[in-house]
Amino acid sequence: NEGVWYLQATDQGKVKSYAVSRIDRLLVSMEAFTPDTELVDYLQKEDTVWLNQEKTEVVLKVLPPAASYFQRRQLIGSQKIEMTFKDGEILVSGLIAHQNQILPIVRYWIPYVRVVRPDGLQAELDAQLKTYVGLSD
Repeated sequence: NEGVWYLQATDQGKVKSYAVSRIDRLLVSMEAFTPDTELVDYLQKEDTVWLNQEKTEVVLKVLPPAASYFQRRQLIGSQKIEMTFKDGEILVSGLIAHQNQILPIVRYWIPYVRVVRPDGLQAELDAQLKTYVGLSD
């Protein structure tokens, strides 16, 4: 994915991704491996390395200076332009497996992108930014 290799596997029944470059203490076995066909099918349908079978819908409000970029590229898994307004603003939805999948994208596009849903995620981001700049409530 974008030049980074991942090992995707199950750990105690949960599907996970591991960056190959970060794997250490590798144990090599001569035991034969048979891939789980259901897992292979699931992985082939995924459009991200953030694996979680229970996805959360995210909706972003994107102002005109950033809208064309979101219209040209898929930045979120299952990304859809939900609405386009006359002023050029758009609402974009997608599915995420973890909030760290979307927060870096929103931070990059500040002040042109805000989280509409899920509830509370924009407030959490705002709190992180206040802490970063040394402000507190």
